[in-house]
Amino acid sequence: KDFAAANKVYRLITKQPPNPRTTEALYLAAESMFSRGEAFLKDGKTEEGRQAYRDAINYYNGVRSKSALMDLVQKDLDRLKASQGRIVVESGAEAWQSRFDTLKRSLAQVKDRPDLRVLALFRVANCYQALNMPEEASVVYQFLRDRYPDDKAAEQIYFGLIQTLTQRGQMEKANTETESFKAKYPKSLMLNNAALVQAEAQFSQQRYKEALVNYDKALATSNDTATVETVKFRKATAYFNLEDFEKASAAFSELVQKHADSKIRPDALFFFGLTHYEIAKRSNDPKIAQPNIGTAIQAYEEIRAKYLQYDKLPLVTFRLGYLYSFAGAYDRDSDGKLTGTVNFDKAIAVFQEFVQKWPDQKDADGKLLIPEALYQIARNHLTAERYPDAITAYKALIDKFPDHDLAAFAAKEIGENYYMLKKPAEMIEALRYYVQKYPNHSKVGDALYVIASELENQKRHDEAILAYRDIINRAIAASALTDEARNAAISAQLHISNLLEQRNDPKTVVTDCETFLGKFASDAVAARTMISQIASMYRKARLIPDAYAKLEQLSQQYQLNTTIRHACVISLIELAVGEKDYARANGAVARMLADPDRDKLPASGFLAIGNVSLKTEKFTQAKENYERVLAAAGNEQKFATLANLGIGQSLIGLKQFAAAHAPLENALADTQNCPRAETQLAIAKVLEATGKTEQAVELYSTVMAGRGDVTFEAAFRLGNIFYNMTLDKDGKSLLSEKIKENKKLALAYYARL
Repeated sequence: KDFAAANKVYRLITKQPPNPRTTEALYLAAESMFSRGEAFLKDGKTEEGRQAYRDAINYYNGVRSKSALMDLVQKDLDRLKASQGRIVVESGAEAWQSRFDTLKRSLAQVKDRPDLRVLALFRVANCYQALNMPEEASVVYQFLRDRYPDDKAAEQIYFGLIQTLTQRGQMEKANTETESFKAKYPKSLMLNNAALVQAEAQFSQQRYKEALVNYDKALATSNDTATVETVKFRKATAYFNLEDFEKASAAFSELVQKHADSKIRPDALFFFGLTHYEIAKRSNDPKIAQPNIGTAIQAYEEIRAKYLQYDKLPLVTFRLGYLYSFAGAYDRDSDGKLTGTVNFDKAIAVFQEFVQKWPDQKDADGKLLIPEALYQIARNHLTAERYPDAITAYKALIDKFPDHDLAAFAAKEIGENYYMLKKPAEMIEALRYYVQKYPNHSKVGDALYVIASELENQKRHDEAILAYRDIINRAIAASALTDEARNAAISAQLHISNLLEQRNDPKTVVTDCETFLGKFASDAVAARTMISQIASMYRKARLIPDAYAKLEQLSQQYQLNTTIRHACVISLIELAVGEKDYARANGAVARMLADPDRDKLPASGFLAIGNVSLKTEKFTQAKENYERVLAAAGNEQKFATLANLGIGQSLIGLKQFAAAHAPLENALADTQNCPRAETQLAIAKVLEATGKTEQAVELYSTVMAGRGDVTFEAAFRLGNIFYNMTLDKDGKSLLSEKIKENKKLALAYYARL
């Protein structure tokens, strides 16, 4: 066992000319180094073992094949025969004969020996496997399998190829080779291992159901304790990955309970806890979630208590912090009031322990976990409603890791904590720091909006306007305008308009909106919103002629911009309809229909045309345009709802009362966008026309109790109903007193008008 001394002698042999004896010596040298590698690894001397395997590979590579050695000996014989005359003269016939006989015996010996080259290459592949170099190993196994298919070691070679393909992650090929192995060696003692290898391949390919079948085959015939435990663990993990958490829980639980001394038990506990965490996370029922969180916590706490050397202990601690946070989320009463902070306190303690013990721990992507732990400490203080402590924890994260992604969120959430503390000045200061420190963060727009809103609430209008303009400028400066940034900018501009409007200077508001329009003219949503806002400003100020003039001017100014040109005409139509200026409205409709880009009209354009047709009692045209709205609206529910209302009203105008009911009900179902009173009035007309007078009266009364022009029409129709009511519901004439009573009721409704 003096490997070092043997190695020195073997190195001398490598310098000798190649011949059968040196080949044998090199093979023995390689075997010696291979044994040395196994011994070192067994003793935990990893690097020494790896070096021994590398030495073994060098020796194995020096081993010549049987055919190569026979060629060498034959060449020596040929040279000896060619030199026979000279050697006999110089040394005598006996000397030549002796050398000839020696070479003949050597040739016979080589012929009778096994081919050491095959064994050497097999060992080279073994060495590569031991060195965790599966790619190199599989190349050698593949060569041996293809070159020596009938060798005595062919079965082991084949199986080695399957193993290394699996290690390399070439699961499809490994699976194919396994099936071929089963066909070629149906009685092989390695078949159980082949089933296991195949299961591993299928597992890696995420073919968990197929893997489970092969794991069961391997489990049925295996007596090796370690293999049994591994297979059971893999089965449980397969169930977990299939999201069959009930079976996964049972399988991990069995491993935990029945294999108390197993090396795999801490891993089983880890996944057992993870399984119950998933069950809890996917349930909205506290009666299910809470006990499962408790089970997960118990499993992780057991790992921390019993397996102090467990390689996943840092991750267990980290996850445990999240579990306690999860548990704390249920510590509230039915009104949402916090009932206790025990779980939050435990979460904070666990995260703090993680920070102290494993400051260098990284996640699977190589990123430090400590910033996330610090962030969660702050979040748990926040959820526990300890806002000053949360602020302190957030600041600690920012101070230590100012460039981490979570630091930006921390800076923003400091402002939110000051809001909870009802400290608006500190909130604004914190959010301004966040905006300045992290100007490119995704939530900066939200922070600016909060700052601006708070300044507006405090009546600091000039400062609020500047803050809103920051939101707009941020959207303009962006390399690519996102929907979120665009919408934030529009909202900010509407707030600015509202603040300027309070100064009773509508023309200044319009000028400001025009400036915004110029900056966002290429965005259809922003452009349409600003045109609508400009029209709205003039309408509120009752500057109708100015509104018409401005819309015409903008239409000319942006005549090459189809969106703005259409938006101006649509707003002009809506304004004219509102003023009952149907001549102007019809003129605008004609202009719109003559527009060369009329095929690009948005849903709002067809809606405006439909409204004009409806008001001017062109019911068929109105219905057709409302139907175009439905076709153009897509997912815009507001337009779809208004179109349904318009279709219903058009059908009423066409006296098609039965058909009107369905679109009106569809409109009424949209509680967010539907003009409810107008829709109810239309439905009441349908009910009245179809003889459902009592229901019509009830609905007219509901409408009349509201506000707006529709209340007048409801009162008028109620007056008509009672004025003309001379028959009861069965068609019999009413008594004269009842008729008089109805006339009085009708008089009251008319008097209301």
